[in-house]
Amino acid sequence: MSGRQSRVGDEVPSAHDPEPVGSTLLSDLLITERQRAVVEVARRRCELEAVAASSTVEGRDDEHDPDGATVAFEHSLAAGLLTHAVADLAMVDAALGRMSAGTYGRCDDCGDAIPGERLAARPAALTCVECASVREERRPVRVGRTVPSHDAHRVAPGSDSNSPQHERDRRGTS
Repeated sequence: MSGRQSRVGDEVPSAHDPEPVGSTLLSDLLITERQRAVVEVARRRCELEAVAASSTVEGRDDEHDPDGATVAFEHSLAAGLLTHAVADLAMVDAALGRMSAGTYGRCDDCGDAIPGERLAARPAALTCVECASVREERRPVRVGRTVPSHDAHRVAPGSDSNSPQHERDRRGTS
């Protein structure tokens, strides 16, 4: 980092530093993001358990029950959303590890500093915007559509993640 030292161990950002990497603000953002991810994993785990419990309590036979496909779909959806939530938590934990190691805020691809604005918006970001765009262009295509990115299910700050519209958007149905 190109900041100057004001006291031993305190780095002051220079005009060229968009955000001091490892700053309290970014650390707080990561901790908040981790708390959100832990809650999301717990919520998704409960949803999966509820779907599993309802299918065993009702004794449905997916093969012969007209609603069986719905139960199987709901189970698959809940399992997929739990997988995404666990992956989100792992990414935040990895970012916290990079912060502890002193490598947080450096692009994994080009090694340049990730702008503070990007880290504020996506605290667990691994790449700068330019390298993220290149990665996006290289993603495989499946049956005429791109493979969903890891953050396709994320909610913008301040929006209602439990709204029916958000769930329809997340599932890709209307």
